[in-house]
Formats: sequence, C-alpha cells, structure tokens
Amino acid sequence: MITNLHIKNYRSLKHINIPLNSLTVLCGLNGSGKSNIVDSIRFVKDSLKFGVKEAIAKRGGIRDIICKTNNENEIQIHIEFSNSDLNGLYSFSIEIQEVKYHIKWEKLSIKTNKDSKDNKSIYFDSTQKTLTAEHKGAIKPIIYPDNIMNANDLALPALRTVSTEINDVFQLLTNSSYYNNNIISENLRSPQLLTEPIPLNEQGKNLCSTLKYLQEKTDNTPLLNSLKAAIKNFNNYSVESIGEYVIARIHYLPDRSFELSQESEGTLKILALLTAMNQFVINPHSLFVLEEPELNIYPETTHIIGEAIKELSLHNQVIITSHSPDLIDVLPVDALKVVQKNNDVTTVGNIIKRQREAIAEELFSAGEIMRMEGFTIDEEEY
Repeated sequence: MITNLHIKNYRSLKHINIPLNSLTVLCGLNGSGKSNIVDSIRFVKDSLKFGVKEAIAKRGGIRDIICKTNNENEIQIHIEFSNSDLNGLYSFSIEIQEVKYHIKWEKLSIKTNKDSKDNKSIYFDSTQKTLTAEHKGAIKPIIYPDNIMNANDLALPALRTVSTEINDVFQLLTNSSYYNNNIISENLRSPQLLTEPIPLNEQGKNLCSTLKYLQEKTDNTPLLNSLKAAIKNFNNYSVESIGEYVIARIHYLPDRSFELSQESEGTLKILALLTAMNQFVINPHSLFVLEEPELNIYPETTHIIGEAIKELSLHNQVIITSHSPDLIDVLPVDALKVVQKNNDVTTVGNIIKRQREAIAEELFSAGEIMRMEGFTIDEEEY
C-alpha cells in the first residue's frame, strides 16, 4: 500500500506530506483541496498507464495542474510504499516552461522483504541513467533498452519489463479504482451491454454485469445483507439477459420488483456504492478511493456505508473524502486527516490535541465536534 504521499506544487497542494494507512479519511469543507489530494495519486496512475501528456490533458492542461500560489515551475510527487514483499520510494519531477513540460528527474528505490539472507535492493535514477541491483553486498547493473529515456514520459512503464520487483511497484501504483458522484447517471437506468464485470466502471456502465458476476460466481451474502439494511423491504436482486444486454431488477418484500429504470436516485446510489465496495472485498485492489459517499443517499443509511468502508479497509487500502459528521462518527478517529485551505493553499494534518482528547474522553463524538466548531489541524505535529 501507499504509506506516505509527499506533493509539491500540484494544484492547491503547495507542499503537503501525508502518512497514509489502510484507511484514511480526508475530512474538510467543500473546496478545501480533498479532491486535489486524491487526484495527485490518480495523476500518477494516469501518467504511468496512459502517458504524462494524456494525464495532463485530461486535467485541462499544464496551467490547471501547477500551483498558482507559488512562483516555482516544478511539480514533485514522492510516493512511499510497502507490502509483504517489498517497500520503497517512487518519485519524479515535472518541470514546466509556459505550456511545455519535461521530466526533470525520476527515481525509484526498492527493497525486498524476503528472508534476510536473500534481500535484494533495486535503484533507478534517470539523471544518472542507472538501474542497479544490490544483492549480498554486490552491486550489478541491470540492462534496459536505451530508448526508454524520454524527456516527455516516465520510464517506469518500460522498466517494469526488466524486473519482477519493478513490475510489482507498477501494479501497486496503477491497480486502483476511483468512485465519486459520476457513479450515478442514466447509465444505471438503461439496459447495459454484458461486459467485463470487474472492476465496476466509474460511471456504473457495467453495474448489471458486476451484479450478475457477484451473484453467480461468488458468495454475495454480505452484499445482500448490506442492501437489506440500507433499502427498506429489500429482499434480493436479479439480473436478466436479453440478447447481448443485461437488465437488473430489485425485489422487495412481500412481492414487488422494479427495474433499475424505476428506482430513485438514492436507491441507485446505495446499490452502486455497496456493489463497488463488495467487489473489492472479494477481489482486492491496491487502492480504493471514494469521494463524498454521503451525497445523494438517505441520511439514515450513512452508518451502513461507514460499516462497509471499514470492512473494505480490511482487504484493501481505502481513501475516503467526506464532510459528513454522520459518516465521520462511524469511522475510526485515528483514520481522520483534516484538510483546510488558506489563501488558496491546502494544508493537511491530524486533529488538534484538545479535540482528540475530547473524543477519547467521550465528551463529544468526532461528528459533534465537526458540527459545533469544525476540526482544527494540529500545527505542532506539522
């Protein structure tokens, strides 16, 4: 998982350093920069999978990703990672000149977590044009294609072909899913083509295929139990194939059923959110990101979403953004990171000590403090 995120000059993130856990909850007001933090990680994924040029274009161009409150013309991203097999650091810098850019440097260090007698380290430095492996004190160069060094793109996607460990890092940084309010759209109400079920598409275009897969290929009891708790009189769902299309239907007690085209926005949102989370309990990814899950759902179901998030974090790394006191009350206080914006610059940190003590002593819940005065960042820790 990603254990630390260090960003310079990306959008409103002039300079942030965030430790990340199996569950991290970014809480703050609208416009504070929560989405920019999430997008900085997604920018790395998009740059590695589709190229830096496309990742920048997807976000509106160079001028829309560089921090506007700083005179520096360089974006830096540093990601520390760790899992049962390896740990290390991947980082790169993008230097910007007017509407052009180039990769100033790119670095990677990996240490394997195998038996101490068989530990191996791998280092890459684009400025030195070196890729080396260290094993039992001996340092040897790793041969790689000469043409992978490109001033406009990152080298990691090509380097992953020369080392299993480098490929593991590539997978860790790109094997992630992001969900926000785009998950609810007319796509859910129309018949859908039967297609690849996992992962659930960010716009929900394959929701019926995902539901069909979970019903036929897995034990979907946890999903059904969550839906029964969240949707009044919910009994089950069914998926019907019509030619190359699939249509989902929700069945209610005592004996009613409706196609998704007849369901409310709130019911569709709950169905999609719980399906998205349940798929990765069964088929874990490296990272699951969910932005403001409390929007467009019934307030009384917020705690069910919170419980599903906690369950998911036992199987995947999870990052949530939220400004809902009801949802914050369900999630662990230690997972909370406060996000604030002052003078168009985002800052991130832990809850101030006096607020943490009030929660620990059960004088107030985290949600109550959020309602009464809002969270304050503990400046002494940052």
